[in-house]
Amino acid sequence: MKKIAALIIFTAIVYANSLANNFVLDDSSVILGNKFIKLWKNFPRIFTRSYLTPFTDTAVDHRFGSQETSYRPVTTASYFIDHALWKNNPFGYHLTNLLLHIFNVILVYTLALLITGTSAAALFAGLLFALHPANAEAVNVISFRDDLLCFTFFISSLIFYIKLRKPAAKKNPLIYAASLCLFLLALFSKEMAISLPLVILLYDWIFNRESEAGKPLIRPRHFGYFFVLLFYAWIRFSVMRNPTEPAVAYIGGSFFTAMIAMFQAAAAYLKTLVLPLDAHYILPQDPRISVNPVFVPAALFSALLVLSVLLFALKARRNFKVAAFCIFWFFVTLLPVSNLWPITNPMAMRYLYIPISGFCILLALALTRRNTFKAGVLAVVILSFYAFFTTAANRTWHNNAGFWAEMTKKYPESPLAYYNLGLAYAKARQADTAIPLFKKAISLKPAYADAHRNLGICYLLNGISDKAIEEFNASLNSKPRSADTYNDLGIGYAAKKDYEKAQKMWREALAIDPEHKNAQSNLEQSAGKI
Repeated sequence: MKKIAALIIFTAIVYANSLANNFVLDDSSVILGNKFIKLWKNFPRIFTRSYLTPFTDTAVDHRFGSQETSYRPVTTASYFIDHALWKNNPFGYHLTNLLLHIFNVILVYTLALLITGTSAAALFAGLLFALHPANAEAVNVISFRDDLLCFTFFISSLIFYIKLRKPAAKKNPLIYAASLCLFLLALFSKEMAISLPLVILLYDWIFNRESEAGKPLIRPRHFGYFFVLLFYAWIRFSVMRNPTEPAVAYIGGSFFTAMIAMFQAAAAYLKTLVLPLDAHYILPQDPRISVNPVFVPAALFSALLVLSVLLFALKARRNFKVAAFCIFWFFVTLLPVSNLWPITNPMAMRYLYIPISGFCILLALALTRRNTFKAGVLAVVILSFYAFFTTAANRTWHNNAGFWAEMTKKYPESPLAYYNLGLAYAKARQADTAIPLFKKAISLKPAYADAHRNLGICYLLNGISDKAIEEFNASLNSKPRSADTYNDLGIGYAAKKDYEKAQKMWREALAIDPEHKNAQSNLEQSAGKI
């Protein structure tokens, strides 16, 4: 119990400053603007297609559904509970994330104890996982809770499976049933859990293969996990498939170029595990996921590094079972987000939340093999290093303005970073601060429709209607079927007392979206002014 208490206390201390953070990134739509989770009568809709949020053109239509474009009902259910308890108070949502992370830390400790048999290694593995800066993203952003929940059920299912392999539990069907149910909950938290059957096969291949020599690797006990996976696939891609979900292209336009990017991302992840000096949020413009020709040294080195690590694990399988398992664990659990099939975000720190636990167990085992003073000092130094950078990372996520300001430093050529920083100030009604930021975004990306539109809104707030109209028209040149922009353009003309053009714009908005309430209201209020 003392070790569990130590894990809880250290995790709580390092993440205490995250409890003062506000809603950031997608939290505004997933929590604040999400009408779905605010009424308990909507809870049964979790099991219907009305749960899914549709896409319009290339954007998510936040007026409908649960704000999830794929089927993740377990995560949404947690938001229902949080909103019932905390309404729109970010403290409570961050507290839930922190409690989930603490529970996951205990799960890492339990898993490490099962596979290493060493309490010192298990404790250190739990502390490393608790404090590693790469995990700060998943813990600090409420709308990334799906990673926390997926981990909770994923690791719990695996722990039950490992216990099932113990002689005293082999004939207990409840343990097996619990493992399968937890696997299903993991899948309905986030798709990343699909790797669990491979992890289970990996565990048996490394730890049980000698005791089951001569028998096939896939045994009857594995079938249940594959049946659960097939059931999930049927629900996710047939019953609850989002028909409006746009197709995502491979990075660089082909599977071959995507694999180059995959090796680069894997190498970058490995570097972050070992030296997490800069474990920050990753924007699409990150050079680590750029598509380079295969013979460019960076891409070739990345491929060689990954293959070398895998080869080492393969050779270590017989004499260093835990080390081999941890290395393979990292790559197997990373597979669902490795771009083998296209995904929206090619790379993200939160994707490491499951894979990183293998690294933490491996490092813990290496540092506790010899109970020496030097090993103890090194352990304290590493944990202190992690704690410092994680605490600093928590402050980065305090609010949108601070976060996007940090992103403009990390990505000085990113129009997305400047646009979102401008948006944060625009929402705070600080138009004078937002205007140069939108202009900077447009200078980096001239056809940036959303930046033009929000620059126009800022001009309207400052009473400069001519420039506002100019920006709205520029936005429509790049995004011609935007009902919101036509509505804004109507407001711009109304500000100039040109009600004939204003009404024409509002009618255009309603032609695109007949349920656009603002355009309908503006049109009704302007009646009789022509």
